[in-house]
Amino acid sequence: MQELHRLEACSLKGKATLVLTDTHIFLEPDENFRTEVEGALEKGRDAAEKASGIAGWIAEKAVGFATRAVDRYFAPHPLTDVELLFKHDRVVLKLGRTNMGADLQVDPTEAYIFDAKFRDAKEALLTK
Repeated sequence: MQELHRLEACSLKGKATLVLTDTHIFLEPDENFRTEVEGALEKGRDAAEKASGIAGWIAEKAVGFATRAVDRYFAPHPLTDVELLFKHDRVVLKLGRTNMGADLQVDPTEAYIFDAKFRDAKEALLTK
């Protein structure tokens, strides 16, 4: 994988970098972002353990689902499975039917460059 471009983004949870390669895209969270997300998951696990009966079981399943979703979110994604939607200074990363990162704020000029490189790389993959 050859890195093509990086796009710095920030949200209420912290900063992250969208990394574009010739075949994949992934979100690289900074330490604050990752700590915030992992802390929220840990609070959910604690609450699920304290809940009893069916409520506890449902809570455990929900936290497990959320944990797997976060792991997938931070993993590399094939460009062919990704859509990027830019709205001036916001970016939405769409993976399949799931919109992720709707609250990521980006520099509009850098987003334009990233979007152009993303489209070129994706088109190159689709025309192979």
